[in-house]
Amino acid sequence: MASLPLSLRCPQKSLPVEIPPHSSQALNVLLAEDDGLIRANTAETLRDLGHSVTEAASGQEAITLAQDSFDLLVTDIGLPDISGQQLVEELRTAGRVFEVILASGHARGTVDIPDGAQLITKPYSPEDLSRVISELFVHRSR
Repeated sequence: MASLPLSLRCPQKSLPVEIPPHSSQALNVLLAEDDGLIRANTAETLRDLGHSVTEAASGQEAITLAQDSFDLLVTDIGLPDISGQQLVEELRTAGRVFEVILASGHARGTVDIPDGAQLITKPYSPEDLSRVISELFVHRSR
């Protein structure tokens, strides 16, 4: 039985990501992702970027948690109970308005993106996530 090189068997922790100067503001982020590994990795990335993160494993949990104040919602499109788009609509209807990043494994042209939201395609890197956050919040630094 052939053995894999150690570097292929043991994933290394990613290095901290440099935050562009215009997005250095710490944000309060609500993360809705049903895949535990993706949720943990994304939460760690967001924390490495200097943000506070509250995690939800479903749309309903995110709706309950959204009673608190958040600057940013990062949500998977394919949550088990409601879609990411439905989650955004529910929160906006309830008066909970904040910036939105939808995460999807589908191609950009095949996903319905709510007004004002940004799409990030899975798999995404910490740099990708940092860039999309910067694009959403660039107006706050002006």
